[in-house]
Amino acid sequence: MVPATVGASFRALVDRQGQPIFWAYPDSLQAAFSVLLKAGAPTDNVERYRSAVAAISGFNTQKVLKESQPITKWSSLTDDAIRAFVSESQLLVDAWRKGTTPRTGSARS
Repeated sequence: MVPATVGASFRALVDRQGQPIFWAYPDSLQAAFSVLLKAGAPTDNVERYRSAVAAISGFNTQKVLKESQPITKWSSLTDDAIRAFVSESQLLVDAWRKGTTPRTGSARS
């Protein structure tokens, strides 16, 4: 986690560089799909991650599937949904580091 002025950037080390995965703000979180692609995450991994996040209760499916950096309000998410999101984020990071396709659906809510 990297402190920022209004939120926190959640990053993972990939090839010895801190890559943003998502941002958290006081009232919302924001997925970094377009940033992941620009940073070199394999497109198929990002699309699987996007689909997995879209399937988690509380996320706006259409926004997650279409927008480059969709924002989701904390108030629409349960604790289980947040855990599922973090778990799917970790699956993406693990697959990116290994250069493989992530398995999804391990932490649905």
